[in-house]
Parts: sequence; C-alpha cells; structure tokens
Amino acid sequence: MSTQRKHSLQESSVIDLDTPCSDPPTKKGSVQKTVEKWIVENDKELNTSVWLKFEMAADNRDHVATLKCAVCSRFRERLQTMRNYRPAFIDGTSNVRTSTFKDHA
Repeated sequence: MSTQRKHSLQESSVIDLDTPCSDPPTKKGSVQKTVEKWIVENDKELNTSVWLKFEMAADNRDHVATLKCAVCSRFRERLQTMRNYRPAFIDGTSNVRTSTFKDHA
C-alpha cells in the first residue's frame, strides 16, 4: 500500500470531538419478555421460577433494571456472616445477562 493511501485512510477516520453528536447515546437493556423467557427455559435445570426475580426500570416500562435472588434475600442475615459475601443478588444486580444468573445458581 502506498504512503498516500495510508494517509488518506488515517485522515478519513479522524473524529472531531468539538462537534456535538446529533444522536444521543442509547442504553441497551434486557426486555421483560426476554427475562421471563430465560426463567421458563432454565426452570428445569436451575429452578429459576422459584428464586430468580427481577425489577423493571423506573423510566422505561419494558426494560429490566435488576435481577434478584429470592433465596439470598430471605437468608440475608446468615449470608452476611459468611466469607466472600456479596450483596449483588440481594440488593439487585444491574448485570442482566443469562451468564450472571447461571453463575449465581
């Protein structure tokens, strides 16, 4: 590749940080139907219908804000005394992914 070609590629990829962006950043999140589907699909293996709970985002009715564990919430006082205790699934974790609740189970 010639030197001129390399420079033209570099120049075309320059972003002007002083120019405001017309599109506001969008935050992706899991939709309620998706989380409900996860609960049904993983119920036989992980018994998710019993312990996996979720809360909806206050500003958007369709998106899930947090995942919680009903069992951990019930036994919070005992769990707090255990080594490596983390309140993520008691207070609610905002990491709404299948791998998150599968690892917790």
